Amino acid sequence: MCYRGWRSKKDVILSDSSPLPPLAPPAPPQTPLRARACGALCGEIRLPGDKSISHRALILGALAVGETTISGLLEGEDVLHTAAVMRALGARVERRAEGLWSVHGVGVGGFATPTGTLDFGNSGTGCRLVMGAVAGSAVTARFDGDASLRLRPMRRVLDPLLQIGARVVDGSGDRLPLTLAGARDPVPITYHSPVASAQVKSAVLLAGLAAPGTTTVIENAATRDHTEVMLRQFGAEVTSTPEGQSGRRIAVVGQSELHAARVVVPGDPSSAAFPLVAALIRPGSELIIHDVMTNPLRNGLFTTLREMGAAIEHSPRPGQDGEPMASLRVTFSKLRGVEVPASRAPAMIDEYPVLAVAAAFAEGTTIMRGLHELRVKESDRLAATLALLRVNGVAAEIAGDDLIVEGKGDVPGGGTVTTHMDHRIAMAALVMGCGAKAPVTADDTGFIATSFPDFIALMGALGADLTWSSPLTARQRRARALWRGASPAITASTTSIPGRSIALWRWRYWIRAPISTTRWRRSPPPPASIRPGSAIPDSKARRSARPPRRSPRWRRCAAPWWRFSAGLPPRSPAPCSTAATSAPWSARRPMWRSSWSPTRPSARGAASLKPGPEAKRPTRLPCSPTSCAVTNVTRTASWRLSNRLQMLAC
Repeated sequence: MCYRGWRSKKDVILSDSSPLPPLAPPAPPQTPLRARACGALCGEIRLPGDKSISHRALILGALAVGETTISGLLEGEDVLHTAAVMRALGARVERRAEGLWSVHGVGVGGFATPTGTLDFGNSGTGCRLVMGAVAGSAVTARFDGDASLRLRPMRRVLDPLLQIGARVVDGSGDRLPLTLAGARDPVPITYHSPVASAQVKSAVLLAGLAAPGTTTVIENAATRDHTEVMLRQFGAEVTSTPEGQSGRRIAVVGQSELHAARVVVPGDPSSAAFPLVAALIRPGSELIIHDVMTNPLRNGLFTTLREMGAAIEHSPRPGQDGEPMASLRVTFSKLRGVEVPASRAPAMIDEYPVLAVAAAFAEGTTIMRGLHELRVKESDRLAATLALLRVNGVAAEIAGDDLIVEGKGDVPGGGTVTTHMDHRIAMAALVMGCGAKAPVTADDTGFIATSFPDFIALMGALGADLTWSSPLTARQRRARALWRGASPAITASTTSIPGRSIALWRWRYWIRAPISTTRWRRSPPPPASIRPGSAIPDSKARRSARPPRRSPRWRRCAAPWWRFSAGLPPRSPAPCSTAATSAPWSARRPMWRSSWSPTRPSARGAASLKPGPEAKRPTRLPCSPTSCAVTNVTRTASWRLSNRLQMLAC
């Protein structure tokens, strides 16, 4: 059995007075990441909590009376923004430990008018659901988000809320930012939703909690029912009956008091889709995912992959309240193309990008129908998925609202994917790179933290080869080429942590400009904490991986750096000898103490080498009758480099 131990987060228990994590982090910088073909992906993992349930648990906890305890809460940026908004509306939200939160609610209709703008970052789910909760309260709030959220339509949610009695005070009414005034006397309505959207349904039901009588939502296609399940858990009167061929009629009785509850958030099936598909396309892989939610209205991807021939074993976890959970065992499988009906789209709307990746590795044509809802996600996700496939050599096209993928069993790869600030497009691109022939690069992976903060570390722990990719400037390309030409024993690598120097050494005498995006390393490879295939280290591990800083005395040169870069001799040339220049390169070695040999470095590695007492003063070496002497530096390889540059200067 292929096995690699899974890495779980260290439990950190915080007191009630401990500071909470930042709830409104700034937009992450652009962080390109490259994935290349790796070995088998093996291990057992436990995924972060489901994002949809995490949002609803915070909102319903704020609308309930008493203290609601939430365990397994996803601490992604989207959910943290929702927690900050609930605080701004008057609820008391506390983080007691990692994933363990408590919410002291204010009751239905008890929200307070916020003093500032409600910032939802990139969270469309949180924004639309809170609009419904605010619509049933006599408060006025301004809603806003990042650049991506400002492009997403809000009219579909506002139309039924205006019927209940809410008003748009300031804004276009279709895009953020906008100001919404809640209804002082909300009225119950019966709303026939024109789109199959769980967010629209949930917003109407949350607003209907404050209206007298029964508020009803009719949907043509059944969508995820997390709101109905959780409303029952908090004590609301909710009924759900079939409507038509595949629709549902959901009704909630308003003006009923919600009581506090204990919510256990299961693993997110949308997050499980990415390591699951990566294991399916890598030969020899075997992966076990514990405690994944298996709600029938969320398992569309698992059903489709089984139809494609995927080996997915299902082990239910008994005795759970609320959402059902199970453990999944996945092994490498040969996939085949299938046709995915449009009626299955609501049950897997967030998983289509990674399903398209699986279809690219399948044999035959895969047709995914009815994907119009993908056009109004964090990006035009349908067009972004098509571009992801085509830039990596996969034949695909869009016909109306259908996506058609021609699978050939393998993917050429080699493309750079534009993610459009969409976290699922970025993760799908990295999954494709794990099985493609050539590396696949995602141009911006900073937004992955909105839904799956530990994705990069988890994939690295399973065996994926993920490396940071940064473009080089012209000066850095010349420096790398010169270094390779001067000493074959030293190589250059872009495997690094953005903005950090893991093993970067500067030689003042030949280059002054800082090299912030290139990381030089010397054979043997860097420490295990920064090797490809391992988890990206945290800041403490990066600091410990740095070599010790050298004394300025060791870097002292016989001539300023600019004279060598300009090809000029030093101010005080020393006598030269042609015999010295005719000696082979291997014979030109610094004169250190006899206890040290370039072929026998110390046990601590090259970074710990120090000169002996006789090398404290600069040692001048002859080169030619017309040029200069260069100070020896602390290593054989750098000494060779100095001689190489010396010859160029001559």
